[in-house]
Amino acid sequence: MGSIPGKAMQGYSSRVTRVDACGRVVYGEASQAVSEGFVSVAWTANTTEVAEIAQENARGRRCLYKPAETKFASYSVVMTFCEVDPEYFGLVTGQRVILDAFGNAVGFAISSAVDLGERGFGLEVWAGSPPSEEGCTNPNAQGRFGYFLAAFMKGGILGDYTIENGAINFTITGATTQDGTAWGVGPYPVQLDALGNPGPLIQPLQNKDHKVMIWTEVAPPAPFYGTRPLLDPSSTSITAVVATEGGSPMEASFEFTGGAADAPVWIEFGDGTWDWIADGTTDAVHVYEEEGTFQVRASSDGKTWRTTSVVIHFP
Repeated sequence: MGSIPGKAMQGYSSRVTRVDACGRVVYGEASQAVSEGFVSVAWTANTTEVAEIAQENARGRRCLYKPAETKFASYSVVMTFCEVDPEYFGLVTGQRVILDAFGNAVGFAISSAVDLGERGFGLEVWAGSPPSEEGCTNPNAQGRFGYFLAAFMKGGILGDYTIENGAINFTITGATTQDGTAWGVGPYPVQLDALGNPGPLIQPLQNKDHKVMIWTEVAPPAPFYGTRPLLDPSSTSITAVVATEGGSPMEASFEFTGGAADAPVWIEFGDGTWDWIADGTTDAVHVYEEEGTFQVRASSDGKTWRTTSVVIHFP
């Protein structure tokens, strides 16, 4: 067993994941968001002080002494952004997202009715890392990155900001790591396994782990706007996705086989759009805006993706 040192520089991207009040990952249609629009993520260690114990005897000599102790309690995090994704902010803060006439997220409300103790989020941040002298010796390496994980956080509010003749940065403050995470190895591929395949954490988080820092050869996720689904890896995997013509030559209907009614399906239509099917025994319907051949993929567990091609328009 050896030790692999690492150096980190520059932020790459950040991902937030919805967790419940007990630190368990919440799987569903809008459970994750990824952004590279942050300026900085500042970590501040919170500590508790145990008072010194000193007792002199009747002659004024030390009889009993125990020095003061500093103990780690948690981390507080301040996230500063130059670009605001309303759904990303909404996932972290729990505030209501405001939509426009077409259903696009254009902002969010700030309400005192939100109870920050009833919900939480997990935070992952990737940083760049200069290559080692040996380079990426693993042929499956996607690069080398610093990976920072705080799997169970509560709090998070929009901080102070000033509108002026200059850049306006927005901050999320008041987020603090918690005891009691149930993250385990996590739902995402963030490390290479012994066979060189991307997979979840090799070692699961322990109950009182507040932060994990590792060097990894799995690249960070690509950023996107809005939230995306997160599928439960324990769900029944679909075995195939079959395309047939819908109500018009530009419309396709997709049937999933092998799924279960209690296992939702996330389908990507190959034209940059996707849908969340709450019941895996229900077909998905999609109308394409232009003709062409599209590669469609779908999954009910986030691990196994089934693919098919669809030619639009249908003959």
